[in-house]
Amino acid sequence: MFSTTTWWLLGLLIVAPAALVANDSPDERASLKGLGAISLVVEDTGPAAQKYGLTAMRLQNEIQEQLQRAGIAVRQEADPYLYVQITVVDPGGSLALAYSIQVSLVQEVALPRGLNAHFQGPTWWQRSIGVSGGDRLNQSVSGRAQEFVGQFINAYRSVNPKP
Repeated sequence: MFSTTTWWLLGLLIVAPAALVANDSPDERASLKGLGAISLVVEDTGPAAQKYGLTAMRLQNEIQEQLQRAGIAVRQEADPYLYVQITVVDPGGSLALAYSIQVSLVQEVALPRGLNAHFQGPTWWQRSIGVSGGDRLNQSVSGRAQEFVGQFINAYRSVNPKP
């Protein structure tokens, strides 16, 4: 039988087949100002994605290279981090695979009410869901993740221009 995640993703795909959620306004971009090195966290892609060759290690390498080419320092010990989460659901049979992608920048934030409360929270993000055949899953998901990282780079560079 299908898991709750499968039903949830399939329901979303029926209601909004090209759903895209973004948080890339001037306020979110301002939260990136002065950001130095970042670390990169790519969640495990899970067995459905790995079955088609989509692995966290490959995505980690591709995204890290993309960030470094853009002049953004990636250091394992850095506190702010770019978080990449990809979920792939295989409903079985000849049905297409459903996937969700989230790329977000998580950093320390503080409440503005004079409280001494600091916590980690996302200050910039892109999210999307989609469907793909198994033969194109790698290309579809990896391409979309790199597109979102490119949008992060553009947002970062809009408030941190290269010297």
